[in-house]
Amino acid sequence: MKNRRALLLSSLMLRGYGVSVVAHEIANRSSQYGWDIYIGCLSFDESFSSDFIIQVGTDPAEVLKQCESLQIDVVIAQTTPYFELLPALTSSIPTIAFEHGDPSPSFFAEDAEERENIRLNKIRNVYPVISKVLSSSYFLRHDIEWPSANVIWLGSDHVHHFGEKTAPVMPDEHSKNLSIGTLMRLGSGEARYKGVELFEKLIEELHGEPGINFSIMGRGTEEDGERWRSKGVTTYLNATDDERSQYLRNLDIFISPSLWEGFNLPLVEAQASGTVGIAFDTGAHPETTPFLLTSIQDAVSLIKTWTDNRDQLLKASGISYEFVRAKFKWETTASQFAHVLDEVIEERLSKVELQVVSGRTIWHRAVGLVNRVGLRKAIPISTRRILNRISRNF
Repeated sequence: MKNRRALLLSSLMLRGYGVSVVAHEIANRSSQYGWDIYIGCLSFDESFSSDFIIQVGTDPAEVLKQCESLQIDVVIAQTTPYFELLPALTSSIPTIAFEHGDPSPSFFAEDAEERENIRLNKIRNVYPVISKVLSSSYFLRHDIEWPSANVIWLGSDHVHHFGEKTAPVMPDEHSKNLSIGTLMRLGSGEARYKGVELFEKLIEELHGEPGINFSIMGRGTEEDGERWRSKGVTTYLNATDDERSQYLRNLDIFISPSLWEGFNLPLVEAQASGTVGIAFDTGAHPETTPFLLTSIQDAVSLIKTWTDNRDQLLKASGISYEFVRAKFKWETTASQFAHVLDEVIEERLSKVELQVVSGRTIWHRAVGLVNRVGLRKAIPISTRRILNRISRNF
């Protein structure tokens, strides 16, 4: 049986962006579930380049032309500006929003009002008129204020499978150092919700503690990197996927200081690499790690405990590893995603069938009325032939 086709719209397909990973991993696995997925985006780099990744604009007429050319059955958007495009498409083709969330506008002083308008527009004008809304966490379903959204968790098994860490690393004085790191985009725009101040506070609290080293990896400029290096933090800028993978594995503790996350893919990736992941009890973190922090002092206390007890740290790393590897699998994500696409198609076909049945019923009643009141003979024979032909089509 021939696979159906879907168009998944994601603004960017670039290294370092979680939405790019999501689109890529789902598209790579969906064909076995009956769906071939094209990824439409505004821009992409060499990290994501294939015949199934195409540039798609935001003009509804042009998008519908592309859908017709590619024989697309369903359109899914997972970022702005494509969310806002869906209402203009939905009368012609089934449409889905896959929400990974937007941080609260209160985190962004410069454009808080614009962000709030985008959020409200989705709630008022997008979600109500499209076929289905999906979210990547239960927290997010609440945060977008759409209780009927289907929750589909993301995967963790796109990272290299190193396996669990098997022994405490304590053979010499050098290895007593504890490596604590995080991963985030380093630009100032996201600094507040990413918890940059909290990470700086943690560094200050543990300054002078012997054997504790801090590091950070992310996309940014040399100026961004110098800012962290001046604080004594080892900094890695614009790393490759392989470098990122090895970095997460080599850490002893991964911390996400973020104050809001719709899922938190880096936190999951670190744990899937065998490194314990800790995060503050906010956003989707209760769904994505077993080790939650309530405060900076809580983080300091836990880190000091693990510094002195590496066996306990090893056990915690194993718990994190098993937690995400068992819970977050891309095969499950792709399967659930495809199931929703099937449901949306079936729902659209059912509506069409209902409309046909309703039209048939109305037509037959009209013909019956004509016959009952004796008007049939008054209708010209040519017209009656047309009416009969139409009647048979219903």
